[in-house]
Amino acid sequence: MPVGSASQVSANLSSILTTSTFAPSNSSISPNTSNPNSSNTNTQLFNQTSAFAMSSPQIVAVRTGIEGINSGASGSYPPDPTVAVGKNHVVESVNNNIAIWTKDGRAISTGLLHTFFSPIMQAPNDRLSDSEIIYDSLSDRWFLSMLDFGQNGSPECTSNDNPNSCFILLAVSKTNNPTGEWALYSFNWKNVLPDQPRTAVSLDKVVISVNDFPPTGGPGADILVIDKGALISGLNANFQRTGYLNKEFSIIPAKSLSPSSCTFLVSVGSFQSQFLKYSEVCGTPARGSVTFNINKASLNMAPSTGPFGAIQPSNTGLDTGFGQMSSVAYFNGKIWDAFNDNCIIIPTNENRDCIRVQSFEVNNLGSGLLVDKDIAIPRADSYQPALIINNLGNMKLLFSFSSNNQYPSLVVADESFVLNNNVNGIKTLREGTSPVINIDPRSNIPRFGDYYEAALDPVTNSIWAVGEYGNIRNSPSWSTFIGNW
Repeated sequence: MPVGSASQVSANLSSILTTSTFAPSNSSISPNTSNPNSSNTNTQLFNQTSAFAMSSPQIVAVRTGIEGINSGASGSYPPDPTVAVGKNHVVESVNNNIAIWTKDGRAISTGLLHTFFSPIMQAPNDRLSDSEIIYDSLSDRWFLSMLDFGQNGSPECTSNDNPNSCFILLAVSKTNNPTGEWALYSFNWKNVLPDQPRTAVSLDKVVISVNDFPPTGGPGADILVIDKGALISGLNANFQRTGYLNKEFSIIPAKSLSPSSCTFLVSVGSFQSQFLKYSEVCGTPARGSVTFNINKASLNMAPSTGPFGAIQPSNTGLDTGFGQMSSVAYFNGKIWDAFNDNCIIIPTNENRDCIRVQSFEVNNLGSGLLVDKDIAIPRADSYQPALIINNLGNMKLLFSFSSNNQYPSLVVADESFVLNNNVNGIKTLREGTSPVINIDPRSNIPRFGDYYEAALDPVTNSIWAVGEYGNIRNSPSWSTFIGNW
């Protein structure tokens, strides 16, 4: 088990920020009228075991709507947009880009994380990706993690002729102002690529889970646990790691919306599964006493197949990734999770990509899954879920959908829709107006992002979420939209 202490370097985020914006922000959203292919009649929504008809989802009444980072600002793809919300700020990160707004949608600044992290990078032209921004209300601090995969962008991470240059980078704000001073940390994975770092914060620890890709052998997982107290104090921080976990994949830590000394993690593998794997990380990293209870329980679930890929009006498909766990949240003993799946929609018997939503109680694992349900929009593909739990314990869900006559769009659903098929529980957040076309040379079709993010406002307890959609103003590439409702 790798252990150690990470030293910190100070950096000021304001030094890399500019006042440019991506597009005008909108304080309210109206139904789209510019998409000639959009269909607004007799949309139906189904799950695996029942069917019902409804009119098109209404436009959700947002408090604030923000046009986020797009491909014009970030040439990299696929976008994996994340958002965090503090007492006064909204922060989005997408790969190498970061942007900050006030909570009423006024743009403050944008910048490149490559410059921000340069004091701790191995070489000035290292490639960075997969950033994730988090605000922790308990410490009133911001956490930003990302992957440094060397000058060649792997394999497997070489910088300045040093082959042991795969790193996870971490920044922790020194105040609740994200434009101010941050402490920077780096964690060396040597010649193993730590892909898609996903981060969560508990009472005393910061947990970063990655997918390991070693030079030889198959992929696995790896979990890094760092002393939160030292991080928020800007001190050298003790850490422990599991090291390479063979045949594991995407063990995603739950975003904890209630205090917990342990961090809870969930996985369903990479593509097909009949089990949900539950893990716990407990103990105190400051004392080097972290315990990793990997696969503490395996809960039976309806078999998942993983997504087959989505469609959009341009007659081009969309590569929506694998069937790994996408989003996990914890509140008062209960976990909700969601990931991409494929299901047969009743009664049309269509094979469509859909969203698997699950929940269970961490103190009653023997009862199995309380919810294990596919949700979908018929004659459309549904994908890329992100969920969160509000202060009342109610789950909220964001995901994308598209079809032959509907450009990639964003919808939001609440727990009443998932549990009871309540037609008033799903609404359109942002309707797409253009195809998303970023051709992936591996699949020769456009590549959609791997995950979205949702967050709870620490002041209003309202929901913020970010996702990717097709925007004619940025056609034919990707755009992101941040909504608060």
